[in-house]
This record gives sequence, structure tokens and C-alpha cells, in this order.
Amino acid sequence: MGSPVTYRTAADEYFDEGFAVGIAEGKAEGEANAILLFLKTSHGRIPKSIRDAVRAITDRKVLEKLTILAAKCKSLEEFNKALK
Repeated sequence: MGSPVTYRTAADEYFDEGFAVGIAEGKAEGEANAILLFLKTSHGRIPKSIRDAVRAITDRKVLEKLTILAAKCKSLEEFNKALK
């Protein structure tokens, strides 16, 4: 005998898609928070414009590059240039 057939409903697919999106958004938010923590630790108060720009980024590769830059940059101006 074969394996039992598993049926997936549209609701199952919708839930799985939403779950995956939520996980991705959570990871991006965590990376953005790490970037802001690096910047705050090294440079003090972070302007709202930089905070907002970092939090608006959802591309994980961009966030990874910015995390490295945040850990190494010499000034907020240097970091801000990379955001543009």
C-alpha cells in the first residue's frame, strides 16, 4: 500500500505563505535592530532619518552589508552615504 494522500486547502497555502513572510520580516527587523545598536554604541544618538531608512529596508543582502558597515564605519555620515 502507498502513503496516505494529504490534501492541502487554499487556507493552508495562505497560512504557510503568511507564516514565511512573517519569518522573513522578523529576520529583517532583527538585522535592522542590530545595525542600529552598532551605530548607537559607536556613535551615540542616531538621527531619525537614519533609523527610519534602516527600518524600511527589507532586502536581507543589503541589511547584511549595512550590518558590516555599521560595525566598521568611522562616522554616521559615512554610514548615511551608504544608505543613499
